[in-house]
Amino acid sequence: MGLVLALGLSGCTTGAIIGTTFGIAGTATAIGTTAVVASDRRPIQIQFKDRQTSNQIQRAVNREFPHSHIDLIVYNQRLLLTGETPGSAERKAIELFVKKNSGEHIKKVINQIAIGDNASSNQNAKDGWITTKVRTHFTTNLKIPENSIQIVTSRNEVYLMGLVTSDEADRAAKVASKVRGVTRVIKVFEEYVPKHKNP
Repeated sequence: MGLVLALGLSGCTTGAIIGTTFGIAGTATAIGTTAVVASDRRPIQIQFKDRQTSNQIQRAVNREFPHSHIDLIVYNQRLLLTGETPGSAERKAIELFVKKNSGEHIKKVINQIAIGDNASSNQNAKDGWITTKVRTHFTTNLKIPENSIQIVTSRNEVYLMGLVTSDEADRAAKVASKVRGVTRVIKVFEEYVPKHKNP
């Protein structure tokens, strides 16, 4: 089941939508999981295919839409698009291009591309700093499965994507929202149901 949910800085829910998406502005800076592959909740084959698909589509989008600044990340066969493009027609064209060229591996495309000018180099650097700080906080919190969460920061807004339980999703969003400079946290998680639960 897909989950998209936005939190303000206070950590309070500002909107919850199951299995759908909504537009949001920003260019993206992403840091992938660097932990041991075995600790990732995705099957190993899916992990490798996600990475391969992400690299292939990113190169294709860069070639096809040179006037747009598009970043994408693939996690568990779901593809998140962020960045900027000059107009709504090109925004839709990028989404259609990705769907057409992603093959059978991608099951869902989440289009969060903004219409407007590219973010400045200073903004991109700040987004990168925020992503690093969020990742650091996740790493030091034993109750957050940071190896199963991808982080994308876009104009001070943080996207969280991965396989987590409901409690883990709330905890991760709360931690991210407290990082200095973060203005909003958007959860784009899939629900994870452990195979064995403790009685």
